[in-house]
Amino acid sequence: MKKGKAKRQVPFHLFNQKISRRHAVGTVGKMAISAIVAGIIAGISGYLAGSRVPPIERTITKTVKETVTKTTGAATVTETTTLTKTVTKEVTSTLTTTSPAVTTTPEVRKLVFSSPPTAAGKVSEWYEDAVKKFNEMTGYEAKWVTLSDDETMIGLPLQWEAGTSTVDILVRPWPGWIYIQAKRGYLMNLADIVDVSIYPKSMLAPVTLDTGVYAIPYAWNCDPGFWFRKSTFEKYGLSKPGSYDEFLELLEFLKQKHLQGDFPEPPIAWMDTWGWPLTEITEHFLIYEGGVELNLGLAQAKVKWTDPRVVRTFDRLAELIEAGYFTAPADWMVQLKKFDEGKIPLVFLGAWSIGLHDPAVIDDMDFFPLPGITGLSGDMNYIFIPKYASNPKGAIDFLKYWLSKEIGLGVANVLGLFSTHPEIGAEAYKGLYREAGAIIVISLMLFLEVVSIIDRVVK
Repeated sequence: MKKGKAKRQVPFHLFNQKISRRHAVGTVGKMAISAIVAGIIAGISGYLAGSRVPPIERTITKTVKETVTKTTGAATVTETTTLTKTVTKEVTSTLTTTSPAVTTTPEVRKLVFSSPPTAAGKVSEWYEDAVKKFNEMTGYEAKWVTLSDDETMIGLPLQWEAGTSTVDILVRPWPGWIYIQAKRGYLMNLADIVDVSIYPKSMLAPVTLDTGVYAIPYAWNCDPGFWFRKSTFEKYGLSKPGSYDEFLELLEFLKQKHLQGDFPEPPIAWMDTWGWPLTEITEHFLIYEGGVELNLGLAQAKVKWTDPRVVRTFDRLAELIEAGYFTAPADWMVQLKKFDEGKIPLVFLGAWSIGLHDPAVIDDMDFFPLPGITGLSGDMNYIFIPKYASNPKGAIDFLKYWLSKEIGLGVANVLGLFSTHPEIGAEAYKGLYREAGAIIVISLMLFLEVVSIIDRVVK
C-alpha cells in the first residue's frame, strides 16, 4: 500500500453507470456522471450544512493614557499614567475579510504550518498565498514548510517524545498514523475547538479516541485511473478502452508510436524512488482483479500475498513491464514533467496531482480506469495540532482559518480534492476538477455510507 497512507477503500460500480450501495443500502440506481455530480455535491453539502467556521479569538493589546488626580494633604497633584489593556474578541475567519493587524508579542507571533512534499507550481503558489493571507488577516508570522514522509513519521514523534515540536500544525492523509500519535498523547484534542458534530462519524472515526477527536477532515482524494492528453488521443483517433483487451491494444499502439519516434518514452510512466507512486497503480490492479475486498484483505492481513488473485495481479503487471509498456524508473515529479511535455502518454496518480500540472496541460487532460473495475482506493486528508506546538493559540487560529470556505474553494479547484466545507457546491468545481470531482464525490459517499444522501440523489 502507499507509504504513509492508511486508506479506506470505496466500493462502487461507476464506470458501467451503476453505483452500488453495498453496506449502505441494497439497491442500485443507474445515473450518468454528468447528471449526478451537481446533485451529489449538493447532497453532501446539504448534509454538512448549518455549520460555520468557529470565530478566531484574537488578543489585542492597547496602550492608553489616563490622567489621575491625587490629593495629598492640602496639595493636589495631577499625574499622567500609561496603562496597557488586553482585550479578547471574536472575529469570523474568511479570506476575503480585511481585518486590522493584531499586535502580538514576538514569541507568540511566529507559527509553522506543514504540508506533504507534493506541492509544486500552481499548488505551491496556492499554499504560499493562503498562508500570506492568513498573516495579513491576523498579524501572525506563519511559515509554510514541507516535510518528507520520514521527517514527519519518524522525526516529529521523536521531538514530541522529548516534549517539543518544530511544527505547530500539519495536514496529512494518514489517519492510522494520526491515531497512533493521539494514543501516545502527542496530539491536541480538537473536539472542544471545532464543532465536530457537522462531520459524518465515518470521517472522524479513524482519528477518534475515547478521550476526544484529534484531527479534522477537510478534503477527500481518490485514485481515478490513467491520465492522458486529449490532444494525443484525438491526433491518433484513440478512445478510452472498453475492456482489458482494448487497454492492451492501446498500450501496444502507443508503444509502436514510441518505437517510431513519436514519443521519447514508452506508454506508462514508471514513478519510482519514493515507493508509493507505484503502489497506487498496484492497488488499482489489485482492485481490478479481486475487488475492494482483496485490497482491504491485504491491508488487514486477512489475505496472504500468495493468494491466487494477488499472484495474477502481479503477473499482469510483470507482463506489462516485460512487454515494454513502462518507462525506466524515475522520480515521479520528473515523470509528470515529461507527461506535460508530451514525452510520456500515460501517468497514474491520484486526483490530488491535477494542480501540479501546467494550467494549459490541465485543460487538455482526461482519465480512464481499468475497464470493468468495481472500486477505487481513496484517502481522507486531515489537519491536526501537536500537543507540544510552540504556538498553540496560533495553531488553533490557523486551524479555524483552514476550515473556512475560501480555503475549501482552493481545495476543490486547485488541489483537486473534494472539500468537506458545507457551503461549497457543484459550481466550485471547474473543468477537469469537476469531472474528477464526480468520481471523488461518489467514492466519498460510499466511504461515508450516508444513506440519506444517496436516497435523495437516486430519487
